[in-house]
Amino acid sequence: MDWDLFVKLYIIFWMFLLGSVMGSFLDCLADRLVDGKSPFHGRSHCNTCGHVLLPRDLIPIISFLVSKGRCRYCKHPIPKECLLSELVMALVFLALGLKIDMDSSLIMYAIFSCVLFTITIIDWKTHIIPNKALVVLLLNRLFFFVFFEGITVNGILQIIIGACCVSVPMLFISIGMDYILKKESMGGGDIKLLFVIGMYMSWLEMLLLIFIACVLALLYFFFISNKDEQAEIPFGPFLSGAWFLVFLFGERFLQWYQSLLF
Repeated sequence: MDWDLFVKLYIIFWMFLLGSVMGSFLDCLADRLVDGKSPFHGRSHCNTCGHVLLPRDLIPIISFLVSKGRCRYCKHPIPKECLLSELVMALVFLALGLKIDMDSSLIMYAIFSCVLFTITIIDWKTHIIPNKALVVLLLNRLFFFVFFEGITVNGILQIIIGACCVSVPMLFISIGMDYILKKESMGGGDIKLLFVIGMYMSWLEMLLLIFIACVLALLYFFFISNKDEQAEIPFGPFLSGAWFLVFLFGERFLQWYQSLLF
């Protein structure tokens, strides 16, 4: 086997494993934050019977499949969200390992994806995007920009343009819609999330991201959600999903689109 291929497969394996572990941890972390509990207090336990989980109960993906999605102690169904979180983050980390070289940017995007995933879960359950999580995303980008990429005028401009190209127009559109509809049309947390995501992306990628996020939200509304419900649909999860799609396919799509124009 080619040595470079072996190294790549080795990295991919560990990224998938690390992602599944982080998915399990972040799902638990988000649940505790939603419930107002300390995220680091107490061991993992069954939410139904309260039994403390042993290491064999905490193996990502495998434990859920072996137990057939039920608690080994009380046989109560384990929320499928646990398995989904582990699979999603495993795939995200797998994509990071495939798309990014082993350098500082891999660490930056790993931190970014973990915080973004936590925001997604919290926003889905509470319709609130925590400001503290947004600050972590902002500081993460600035830290790696200052200490690893190097401060340049061009780099600063790219971050500012990426952060503002969609978030600022959406802010003014939201203010106008709020005035017309006499109610909140778009949460301020979504606009702040667009701002910090934009710090990691180009302005073209951000335009593609907001388009994909809107399409995903419409598809969810028409084909998945219960349209009889009057509850608002959080937009943060769709922004996160759009980021992942742009991360995977955005560059290739933009190159194809620009080739049509020029």
